[in-house]
Amino acid sequence: MDRTVLWFKALVWGNIVVGLLGGVLSALTTPLEEGTDPTDAELLLMLVVLVAIIINYVGLLKFRSWSRPMAVVLTVVTMAFTFMLGTEVMHGWSALLYDLGWMIWGALLAVIHFGDIRHRFQRASGSGPRALS
Repeated sequence: MDRTVLWFKALVWGNIVVGLLGGVLSALTTPLEEGTDPTDAELLLMLVVLVAIIINYVGLLKFRSWSRPMAVVLTVVTMAFTFMLGTEVMHGWSALLYDLGWMIWGALLAVIHFGDIRHRFQRASGSGPRALS
């Protein structure tokens, strides 16, 4: 396996691990305030975004052409969640993992759009839907 691909996949898996660790640590250490329960619509929206993030990680690991634009869209959507959820008290370790996850994600976005690996995401000729003649 090419070294560039190896480093890229290590970044993707590293981001997944940091995100999971940060989420678990945050859930264990952050107290819930009264009346801050999300509505059913917010929970459904979060579930849809979570499924989309998982699909995107699989697409990135398999170098699918649709995963690059999807990564940008999910970045914007996830940032919007940050504003929708408002102020949050966070344990120091949770904040560290949260920030580290965003830094790794930023590196991934840069690599898939500007790095040498971006060519692996190009759609192969002859693949994909064909126009009806």
